[in-house]
Parts: sequence; structure tokens; C-alpha cells
Amino acid sequence: MAPPRAQPPRLRARDRRVFAYYREFLNHPDDARKVAWRTRFDQELRFENLLEAVDEADTALSILDVGCGLGDLYGWLRATGRGGEYLGVDIVPEMIDAARARHPEGRFEVCDVLVKPPERTFDLVVCSGGLTVRTPEHERFVLAMIDRMLALSHGAVAINFQSTRAFAVNPLAERDPDLFHADPLALYAACRERCRWTVLREDMLPTDLTIYLYPGYARSHRAYARRAPQPDTFGLAWLLLERRLPQAALQVLDADDGPPEASRVNLRGVALRQLGERAAAEEAFREALRLDPTYEPARLNLG
Repeated sequence: MAPPRAQPPRLRARDRRVFAYYREFLNHPDDARKVAWRTRFDQELRFENLLEAVDEADTALSILDVGCGLGDLYGWLRATGRGGEYLGVDIVPEMIDAARARHPEGRFEVCDVLVKPPERTFDLVVCSGGLTVRTPEHERFVLAMIDRMLALSHGAVAINFQSTRAFAVNPLAERDPDLFHADPLALYAACRERCRWTVLREDMLPTDLTIYLYPGYARSHRAYARRAPQPDTFGLAWLLLERRLPQAALQVLDADDGPPEASRVNLRGVALRQLGERAAAEEAFREALRLDPTYEPARLNLG
């Protein structure tokens, strides 16, 4: 049975501009051009660049693809052997209809995340080119979308943009009324105001920039934990607490099957305190002092 035809959301000025832009491309014979990319090669490179926000290519992740278009990212994930859970959303119903026809096993929905977002969070939220078409008050719209994507992620957010550096490559791009080109440093400064843990990348294509935001994921920490010859429970947990990831620190501490030590019990208290569980944190600090009455960090934390 064919899936029900996607229904359009209520149109606003922003939506009408986006609909008009992409509907011009939908009948193009080249798949990449249907979603306004130049070739499938730079489209696939952009996908890899976004997925590099997390350093665990073999791990099954939950991914929200904002502005999924024809579902090409889903196809790339499957073609490259990546498992996990995927949800693609777009405001253009024709895009969702085509994505469902191409990938009937995938999950695609007509959805404006600013109006009615998914009722859950994801490991990774990506947006590849979805904020490129210029709309009324576009800069404000971009920041609102970044805020919403951060709220939808408990791990990482990865977004790419056309960059103002493209003007040096193609001076005509500066006069294009349809496409938004982001100033890299201005956009990055706005992202840093919203999320302390951020990365700006300009190492892919001369026309592009990518920003990673990490509300709850630590790429280097994960890689360090996997590759350290002799992972140390205390060291890994301490690093995660420095990064303000108490849940991840507790997972590391819980996996330690050695005898209890004051240092590790004290770190458990720090994690619980970061989570706002003050009574449980106080008990952990007291337990650390019972194990070692001379352990000064626990005494200071208890104080």
C-alpha cells in the first residue's frame, strides 16, 4: 500500500519562498540538482562532513535530518553501512512524497520544527543546506532554528551553510537574492552564545562552512576513551565532569568493577551534584571520607 500523500503545513511568507525555490528544481533529471546541489559528489562530501561531528561511525545513532529533501542522507547512511534510527523532516510535501517513494523503509514526515517539533531528542541533529534559501528576516530565522535544533539534541548538532568566503570564488554570488551566505565569524559568535562547546570548520569546500554544537557529546573524550591503551576510570570520569557531562561520567564509574576508592566515590558525588541531586551527592562525599578520612577533595566538596 502506498504511503498517504504528505500534507503541506500552513503556509507563511517564509514557507512560500522556500516552496517556490525548490519546486523549480524538483523536475530536474539530475538527483542532486533536484535539491539544488551542484553534483552528488559535493552533496555526499557534505554528508560526511556533518557526520564527522560524532567520532563513532560504527555506532548506531539516532539522527534527525532537518530539511531532509529527497532523503539522500538516509540513502548515504545505508549505502555506507551505518545503522541506527533516522527521521527526516521537511516542510515541502513533494520532497517527503519523493523521499518515501525512494526509501519506503525510511521514516519521513512533513514537519516544521519551529511549529511542532518531534517529541523526543536525538544523538545527532543535522541540517544540510536547509537554511540556505533566503527568507524574510532570515538571520533571525537561522538563530531560531539553531535554538530549536539544540533543544532537539542530547548529543550534537551539525549544520552547514554557504559562506561569505564564496564571494572570492564567485563574485556573482554576492548579488544572488535567493541564497543566504553566512559570515563565518559572526555566525560562530552567535552559536557560542547558545552553546559553550562548538566547532567552526572551513576545511571542506571553498564556498562552505560547517558548525558543530555539542550540548551533550564530547568527541575527543570518546575517542580518547576508546584508544587509550589502559583506560583509567578516574581520569575518564574526571575529564567528562570537566566537560559537564555527569551522566556519561556516572556510566564510566558504574562500569568500574574494582574495589571502592575514595577518589572515585568522590567523583560520583561531583557528578550527582552537577545533576542537582544534592542529597545523594552529600552521601557520596561522606562515603568517600569513610573510605579515606584524609581525602581532602571529598572534605572540600562536602563543605
